[in-house]
Amino acid sequence: MRISGLAPIFFCLVFLTYASFVYAQQVEVPPQWRAGPLAVYLFSFPEEGGEYRGSVTIALAVWNANPEDPIRILLDGEEAAVIDREGFFTYSWKLRGSHHLAVVCRYKIFAEAAFWVRPPPPRPAMIPVTEFMERLRRERERVLILCSFGAVLGVPLGVWTKRKTKLRWEPAFTLPAATMAIGYWRLADLYMLLPLGLTWALTYWLSRDYAEVLGLIWWTEHGGRVEELKVDEENNLIELGLRHWRSGFIRRKPIEVINPYPYSLEYRGFISCYCVDTVVKCRRCGAEYRRSDVKCPRCGEEDYDILGPAIWEDDDCLRVECSRWLAEALILAGILKRQEQLVKELQEENIRLRGPGSARPSAGLDAS
Repeated sequence: MRISGLAPIFFCLVFLTYASFVYAQQVEVPPQWRAGPLAVYLFSFPEEGGEYRGSVTIALAVWNANPEDPIRILLDGEEAAVIDREGFFTYSWKLRGSHHLAVVCRYKIFAEAAFWVRPPPPRPAMIPVTEFMERLRRERERVLILCSFGAVLGVPLGVWTKRKTKLRWEPAFTLPAATMAIGYWRLADLYMLLPLGLTWALTYWLSRDYAEVLGLIWWTEHGGRVEELKVDEENNLIELGLRHWRSGFIRRKPIEVINPYPYSLEYRGFISCYCVDTVVKCRRCGAEYRRSDVKCPRCGEEDYDILGPAIWEDDDCLRVECSRWLAEALILAGILKRQEQLVKELQEENIRLRGPGSARPSAGLDAS
C-alpha cells in the first residue's frame, strides 16, 4: 500500500525533471551558458565596464542544479548566493564604487563583469507640516503686500501720465499694457506688475483732463457752428500724435487772437468762446472781406457768398480773427432768452398763487 502511494509522486518527479530538460532545450541556451548537465540563462546581468546608479540586479534561470552541483554567484570574489535547485531567481545588491560579479559552477564561469555603481541622488529635504504652513503664510503675506504696493503705485503713475498728455490718448495705454505683459511673462517673479498696470490704466482713464476747452463760434449759411479746441494753461493748442515723439508725443501751438472778444457760452457747461469772423466774397466784384464790415469795401454791395471762418493755421501758430457784432448778437440773444424764461416763471407763479377759480373773472375781463 505504501509503495503504491509513493509511485505517483515518483512519476511526477521524473516528469518534472524531463520537462525541465526539454524546456532547457527549447529555450536554446547558448553553449557558453552550459556545463555538462547544468545550464543557466541570464535575463539580466551587468555589462562589462558599465555604470549604474544605486544598485545592481541580475535575473537568471537554472536547470539541473542540486546541492552536490550548485550554481554560485560571486561578488568581489566572495560568495553572495548559492543556487542548488532549478528555477528562476532574481538578486539585487545596493552597492557603491567599483565591483566585480560572476556566475560560476565547479566546471565553468558562465558570466562575469566589472562595473561601477554611482550613489543614488540625494533625497529631497523634508520639512515638518507646521513649518511648511508657516512658510506658506509668510509667502501669502508677501504676495499681498507687493500686489498692494503695485496697485497703490499705479495711481500716481496714471495721474502723472494724464498730466503729461493733458488729454486721454489711446496710445498712452500701451505703457500699462506693456507693464502687465512683462508681469504675466515673468509671473513667478514680477507678479506685482499686474495690479500696477491695471490701476495705472484705470487711473489714467478715470482721472480728469488737464486741458481747458476753448470754443470757436462762427456763422455759416445754415446757422451757427461751434468747434472745440483743447488748450493748456497758457492757452496753447494741444496736439497729440506719434509724429511728435521728440517732444514727448505732445505739441503745443500758440493761438494768436486778433480783436479778441471772449464770450461765455452755455455749451456742455459754461466754456470760454471766441466769436470768429466770417470771410465772405462779393458776388458783384469778387472782393473778399469780413462779414462784420456789412458792405463790400470795394463796391458797397451786401450780396456775398460765405467762404468760411477767419481761421488760419500753419506750423507755428493758429490765428483767429474775432467778430464783435456776432458776440454782441449772441449776448443779446442770451439776455432775451433769460428774460423770456423769467416772465414765464412769473406768470406760472401768479397763476399758482391766485388759484384756478380766480383765473376765470380775469379771463372774462380780458375778453370784454
